[in-house]
Amino acid sequence: MKKTVSIVIRANNEPTSLARVMKAIYSQKKIKPLEVILIDSKNNLDYLYRLIRKYHINPIEISQENFTHAWTFNLGVKNSLGEIVVFISAHCVPHDNYWLYNLVKHFENKRVGGVFGAQIPIKEVNLIDEFKLVKMFPLDGKESPAKFSNANGAMRRNLLLKHPYDERVTYQYMGGEDQKIINPIKLEGYSIIYEPSAKVYHSHPYSLKSRLKSMFIAGYYSKEFGLWNQGINTLNYKRTELINYLLVRKAYQELIVQCFFDGILIRIANYLGKIKRTVDEKMLKRELIPFYKIQQKKYLKRDFRAPRGRYIQQKS
Repeated sequence: MKKTVSIVIRANNEPTSLARVMKAIYSQKKIKPLEVILIDSKNNLDYLYRLIRKYHINPIEISQENFTHAWTFNLGVKNSLGEIVVFISAHCVPHDNYWLYNLVKHFENKRVGGVFGAQIPIKEVNLIDEFKLVKMFPLDGKESPAKFSNANGAMRRNLLLKHPYDERVTYQYMGGEDQKIINPIKLEGYSIIYEPSAKVYHSHPYSLKSRLKSMFIAGYYSKEFGLWNQGINTLNYKRTELINYLLVRKAYQELIVQCFFDGILIRIANYLGKIKRTVDEKMLKRELIPFYKIQQKKYLKRDFRAPRGRYIQQKS
């Protein structure tokens, strides 16, 4: 593999998993990254200094308040040097020492614009999430329902500079930017490949509180989500499939959560979010936040005062 590779990691104060990710990255065989760029929106300088001393990392600090998915990825791309940019989340640990090679080997074909790998659930962490990941990222040679994934994916840097992630949506909770970006790239005749052998572990512990909060927000911004999600692939499955999966695993607690909490409380939280939005708009006598609110962001560059580091801070 002759292409140079930059790895961009998103982190949110995740020292334990980030340390495992860094160890896995620098244990890769057949290919080594040119650089690793760490973008952290909730910084713990103690662990950051330790990682910088141990590994070759270019850290970028951003404020949590101004975080959006699209802007963060564009920031990583603009500050990268490699021909191929690999994206991985700080809690996605590579499965083996050939993860990076399997992810970028397809770029020897000049018409390949992007590659994304499989995401394997961590056993017993979240069985509902486990069911969805198994269906979303099959390991048996079938195509993935996803178009692309920034949690474990790679793209040509020149294409990312030409077709950057859409920063006009400034809501922190809106994802799907990785599904949108491939459309103009495909129109240029490039292909996007799913490579199941490029595997990472990826799971989120289940929290009813976080689920209720996310659904309240989804209800509040339902107008924006409805427009933004047009053209984004979603995982389609029958509810009976999930119930059967949980029954086989004897996951009775998760089964109760799925049938009762997800079926009733989640819908209530979503409905309350819509009501709150309506009330706020009536009080203001106008639409609260226009969709695609353009927000310009500027940056101030300076040295990080650490070996081989690079620090970028957003202007206030």
